[in-house]
Amino acid sequence: MQFASVKGERATASPGLHGQCPHCGSVVVSKCGNMKVWHWSHLGKRHCDRWWEPETEWHRDWKGHFPTDWHEVGHVAPDGERHVADIKAPHGIVIEFQHSAIADVERTSRTTFYGNMVWVVSGLRRMRDRPRFLKWRHDLRGDDRAMWSLDFPEEVLPREWLDCQAPVFFDFGREQAIEPGDPVPRATKLWCLLPRTPNDGKFASRLLVQISVSDFIANAHTGHPMPNWADIPRQLAEARRQAQIAAEKEAHEQMKRQRQYRWARRNAIMGRRL
Repeated sequence: MQFASVKGERATASPGLHGQCPHCGSVVVSKCGNMKVWHWSHLGKRHCDRWWEPETEWHRDWKGHFPTDWHEVGHVAPDGERHVADIKAPHGIVIEFQHSAIADVERTSRTTFYGNMVWVVSGLRRMRDRPRFLKWRHDLRGDDRAMWSLDFPEEVLPREWLDCQAPVFFDFGREQAIEPGDPVPRATKLWCLLPRTPNDGKFASRLLVQISVSDFIANAHTGHPMPNWADIPRQLAEARRQAQIAAEKEAHEQMKRQRQYRWARRNAIMGRRL
């Protein structure tokens, strides 16, 4: 937990401080060691939110792009269930930052609970994820479009996120070689995997959208993490419709050429017989 109430003021952790959890009112103590980021911890229990997890420098770096009064905002569902969002903007959108592993059940529960939300997921947790993504980027040979249709997304992106029902923005760091022991440079781009539409089959291609970190942050401040977000499903559906029309037209032309070839061959054979 990044913030607690100390003498009625919202404060970050400092050595020797005690405070109060702004969400449940319990006593919290500051944890200010050298191994983890400084944070507040509940006494005698893990946390008042069962979805809580330890934060890393990656979390804090991302959260630092947004006003502090957007951090760790309580979100209450109509049935009274309460959780603490990493970022919740005044216009209602929630941004959850995920670096550690997460169970499918919890990811689905969070996505359903917040509804109007997006995920920002670290692609740096496992050693294989970043190299696999960079190989796909290398194979594009300089193609820098804003959108790609992935026929085999499991070969490019972390598989456990492919069925998420909210947009997932992957942070793979900068697209450059990293020598052993070097820190991973801060990302300048994010890669958003759009959720499946109701008409998509299990093996349908997936849409991956490139967006700069600066645009993501600016758009999130307005309530739209992606430009023309509401129009993207329509664009995708139209692109697929046009592709299907083109495929059907090509199949029709191929059948027509085959018929013409068969008639020409038949006529040639009949002419030789005469």
